Amino acid sequence: MKKLLFVLITPVFILNACVPVNMQTSAVYPPTDPEFIEVFETPSLNAMKTLGTFAQSLPQKRYSKIADIPLRGTVSIDTVKKKAAKLGADAVIIINDSLTGLKAAAIKYYAE
Repeated sequence: MKKLLFVLITPVFILNACVPVNMQTSAVYPPTDPEFIEVFETPSLNAMKTLGTFAQSLPQKRYSKIADIPLRGTVSIDTVKKKAAKLGADAVIIINDSLTGLKAAAIKYYAE
């Protein structure tokens, strides 16, 4: 029984490992230039509970999140910017959470 359960669950984990980006919208945006992707960051959720607010910079413009980009291992900011640019993002917010790990939210600014 344990072997059967392992055989049934293993493909799900393998498939999940192959999905590098979690899209948050069905909209498709044209690619942007990675050189112009802005980078912001937030503290961990534990730090936010302690501080009661965001201690790091966040975008001042209105935006919507278009995708989550998981960051596994050692990833350079240039790599994150290239992934976000392919999605048409204007910026990324690096989220450091001790519970879920490091990820980046690719965001698109609203037209003003």
